[in-house]
Amino acid sequence: MPLLRSDRQIVHRNWEKGPEDSYPRELLVSRVHALVGKRLDAGVFEEDTVVVELLDKLGAMCMHEYSVVRKKAQKMLPAALKRFPRAAPRLYSAMLARLRDSASTKGAINGVVYSLQKSSALTRIAKHWKLTHDLLVGLLASQHFDETKVQIRLAELWNSYVVSRVK
Repeated sequence: MPLLRSDRQIVHRNWEKGPEDSYPRELLVSRVHALVGKRLDAGVFEEDTVVVELLDKLGAMCMHEYSVVRKKAQKMLPAALKRFPRAAPRLYSAMLARLRDSASTKGAINGVVYSLQKSSALTRIAKHWKLTHDLLVGLLASQHFDETKVQIRLAELWNSYVVSRVK
């Protein structure tokens, strides 16, 4: 299992300053072992091609036309993103792209709103500049939905985002 960038920064010290500022190899190996064990205990794993495909399908099911499918997928999404946290920007970006799409259905928009109204999703969006931009552009571009219920849900998404941003 390869180390994450943040783990590499924790493991390695400044090697340019010489051997007195670097860890001995035995300590380096034990630190790498401890960090990998910590990641395994936390249940955080790297994505492979199968996981990427499955998470993309889960994200698509969160925007499915049938509400039963959407609800099951939305219930599973936070647990999947805890296990594979690096997939969140990709999935949220795909969801936010649905807001801009004029061919999106009412079910897809409902799925996007209900998936993104969770506090974990809103905090990730608020901390990620590209996702914040996509959210704002998506909300502004979603004016083509004429149904009142959809507009109310989009306003609720905006209010939830503002409340999470203020905290």
